[in-house]
Amino acid sequence: MARGLQAELNARLIASLDPAQSAAVDGLRHPTDFDSLYRSFGAAFGLVFLEAEEEVRYTRLKQRFGSRAAFHAADSHPVESYRRSPVPGELEALERNFYGESSEATGHLDR
Repeated sequence: MARGLQAELNARLIASLDPAQSAAVDGLRHPTDFDSLYRSFGAAFGLVFLEAEEEVRYTRLKQRFGSRAAFHAADSHPVESYRRSPVPGELEALERNFYGESSEATGHLDR
């Protein structure tokens, strides 16, 4: 999704959240998703990164896609390219940035 449209989607999501309640947002796929949520909620925002092997994802989603080829096509879509193992030092840089120390973490994530 184009950056401007993703920002609009994020703004609508954030407007729908009650700041007095905890919430979970599934499927952050763009660095702007993280940026929008962090700017809105600051230290109250936490990020949990979960990754599953392709076979585990396929087993969970095979009823939705019907075939391995359909699953693979969806799993290979460009929007899924952000879902990847972090490069060495990236999570540490993101953590430093999240807790207020300067870092280039968002530059690493903007691929």
